[in-house]
Amino acid sequence: MSLVYFRSMPSRRSSITKKIKTGTTYLHVPSGKRYRVIDLLPDATGYEKTHEVGESVRYEQLDDGEKFPAGTIWVRRVEDFLGKTIVDGREVNIFEESFIT
Repeated sequence: MSLVYFRSMPSRRSSITKKIKTGTTYLHVPSGKRYRVIDLLPDATGYEKTHEVGESVRYEQLDDGEKFPAGTIWVRRVEDFLGKTIVDGREVNIFEESFIT
């Protein structure tokens, strides 16, 4: 397992160092489904305008879902993977490291 560190997008408060561990299982908090991070990829989306290369996470769905089966591969920008959302009226991380494999 390798550790890769990222600096999140600057916010009004401060920059926060986050880490995503390849090979690690994460829980998608809104759905309760598990995903395993495969690797991290450069993402040139919008490069023509910003001249910046972002980073994305490639991860595999471990649990069957209503629309997509286990084994489905997903790609999401790092800042979205590390983002927050509202569940049952409270702010939660979209993904959290899962200790259940």
